Amino acid sequence: MALIWRAALAAAALAAASAAPTEGLGSQCGPSNLELCGEAEKTLLEQFGASSTEELDRAIQARETVLAKLDADFKLFVGGLQKEYLAASDKKDRAVAAVKAGRLGLLKSVQAHAKREGRAEL
Repeated sequence: MALIWRAALAAAALAAASAAPTEGLGSQCGPSNLELCGEAEKTLLEQFGASSTEELDRAIQARETVLAKLDADFKLFVGGLQKEYLAASDKKDRAVAAVKAGRLGLLKSVQAHAKREGRAEL
């Protein structure tokens, strides 16, 4: 499951990275701009154009379902990381408080006083 999830994330990231530089920069490849499409894209547009609206709806829904699942899995993963972070942070804070409760400040003040007095040893 984790391997499939990682592969899907990698594929989504690659698709987003390759699409990002051209998004919003004018005309793009599509049914109304075939001259901007490569051969592979033209072939896909022909295949999609030959599909019924019901087939297109199902294909879109299937891909949107995959995206929603990826997003939900990612949020679950991040939530787990957040819980681990909070637990580790709390553990660290308790340990720091325990060290400070062991009179660290008092030890430092005695050391500073000794240095001001010019004593190497107390």
